[in-house]
Amino acid sequence: MRQDTDAALKQFDVSTFGRGGIINTLEERLTPDETVIYIAPTNVTVTTTATRKTEKLPGAIALTSRRIIFTYKVLLDHKTISVDLAQVQSVNSRGNAMTGGHVEVLTMVNTIEFLVKYKKETIAAIQ
Repeated sequence: MRQDTDAALKQFDVSTFGRGGIINTLEERLTPDETVIYIAPTNVTVTTTATRKTEKLPGAIALTSRRIIFTYKVLLDHKTISVDLAQVQSVNSRGNAMTGGHVEVLTMVNTIEFLVKYKKETIAAIQ
């Protein structure tokens, strides 16, 4: 495991129990010149702006110094979505102790919403 990945998991108290494989898959898609700021296994809702098509996917997401990258693998279906930080138009967040935190990233092409462990500090750091 990369040092920056390990540090981010510890900083945000992210449990990878039973989901270590998807974290490793995500790490394989990272380049050596980017630094992991946040990484976690999570559920993501991706809405395509043009068609309003919505997909709810289990996988792992990472915020790096260059981009947001999400990957999932369900049976034979595998997909990776990568968004450069320059393409991000806005970031919204909400949350409470009951449902957890939600971070929504809007781009011209997609809206990506993902769950995070609810802590105001975690949501603020990601935002």
